[in-house]
Amino acid sequence: MGSVGVEALVAMRAATLDRSSEVPGPPSAYSMGWVDAGVNPGEGPAGSLSVMVLPGDRADLRALEQAPRLGWGEPAPVSPVTVSGRPGVLVESIAPYSDDPARSVVTHDGSGAMVVVSAQGSRTPSGDTLVAIAESVRPVDGAEWAAIEVEAFGGAELVPDDGESEIARGVADGVEWLLQTRTYPLAPGATGYTGPDSFGPLGPTSVQVDQCLKLSTRERACASPSVSGPAGWVSSWTASNVELTGVGFPEFVLVVRPEVTATKLRLSTASTTIDGSMSPVPGGNWDMARAGVAFADLPEGVSIPRCSPGPLPAAGEVTSVRIDVLDAAGAPIGCVAP
Repeated sequence: MGSVGVEALVAMRAATLDRSSEVPGPPSAYSMGWVDAGVNPGEGPAGSLSVMVLPGDRADLRALEQAPRLGWGEPAPVSPVTVSGRPGVLVESIAPYSDDPARSVVTHDGSGAMVVVSAQGSRTPSGDTLVAIAESVRPVDGAEWAAIEVEAFGGAELVPDDGESEIARGVADGVEWLLQTRTYPLAPGATGYTGPDSFGPLGPTSVQVDQCLKLSTRERACASPSVSGPAGWVSSWTASNVELTGVGFPEFVLVVRPEVTATKLRLSTASTTIDGSMSPVPGGNWDMARAGVAFADLPEGVSIPRCSPGPLPAAGEVTSVRIDVLDAAGAPIGCVAP
């Protein structure tokens, strides 16, 4: 009847991840991906779409029609479809670690290459839409593919993503980095805090600070949230991030504060003090007026800063870090902690 290789199964379950440099699909695929940001930043992405082209021998469609087990151990419904006059299959499943739907269309193009369009999330497109996307796939030469990669990254130079604004930039270990805004659409009629003590209508967008540094290596170093709230936002990129993502980049802390007068940030541990700059966030929310990055080798185990009085713990004890923001004269404005 035929066979289905593991690369085909990986492609059919592929997801384009938010805040990541990971490319969807197996290494043998040429891939393009999009993230559906959804509405309201606190709700997270609403889904993803991935389009991949693999060598044609990675799956036989007749074998795929035999209800592959692509869900949590349950057979996935499979339906035959026609893609530009050629046979294909539509596979229905469930997205990993969620109850959201997942759909994949698999076919072969005129040259015999395998084409996979995979989508998952709360707003997953219909099967007909995925078929239409598969029909739009066409051959390109190496130069055109290289141009697509450059356009997707934002050009040959390190610049903000389309529609976003630069907050700050610098160089760490020979790698140029860029901190930018992150703009989210809001649901019509959304309401919320428009100031420390004011509540009212929001929208149509919410401008926040991207927790990822965009790198000249065409990768992103995405910090993990440590503290968030009215007093400020702290996210960190540590050695554990590097091991998880494979992106080699120095450790850093990203700090976001509401005070427009904040121009400096200071990280203090039991053994060192490191200063960084705070920059204005163009069009940022009222509670995200300034943002800054400081590079530091943080003590192992540090994830949540503290502001309690007294000296920081000595080496060998429970480790912690204190983060202060300062004005232009060097006067402390506040400490960031729960």
